[in-house]
Amino acid sequence: MTARYAIGLGGNIGNTSALIGNALDRLQAHRRIQMVSVAGFYRSAPWGRRNQAAFVNTCAILQSDLSPHPFLRLLQTEEHRMGRVRRARWGARTLDLDVLWWSEGRVSTPQLFIPHPRMTRRAFVLKPLAELIPNMIIGRRTVLEHLNRLPQSELRSVLRLPPIKVPRHYSANSA
Repeated sequence: MTARYAIGLGGNIGNTSALIGNALDRLQAHRRIQMVSVAGFYRSAPWGRRNQAAFVNTCAILQSDLSPHPFLRLLQTEEHRMGRVRRARWGARTLDLDVLWWSEGRVSTPQLFIPHPRMTRRAFVLKPLAELIPNMIIGRRTVLEHLNRLPQSELRSVLRLPPIKVPRHYSANSA
């Protein structure tokens, strides 16, 4: 069975835009993943721990025959390959890959929650996700409705970056 996943990508150590681009390339090259679409890149203030560099974030829609836990392990392997070291919750990182949503339903285990439990409170997730699937329902509201309910200060802290070059096999903002 092939399912769709929405993932969040971000980081704030090193050339984050390049690291995210490399992660997207590596995911696209994986034999069990097909890239569907990628949102634009956003610069955002840190969330949680405020005393660190700004983040670059985006979201992507992927298609895969992997079930959620193997899919998560694949994302964690890619984080590790890109230099991710887990030190502190909400701390600085080279690359963070989060499973946000799965087309086949919900998951609630100690290792994985789908949909992501905090995504509806984070403009750095909702803004790029709204580019790709604004009418997707999370809980009882669409992505766009969740985005519009956030405080203006949260919305202003997340700014779209100029377009970047993306490989030919997928394009930013393609659905």
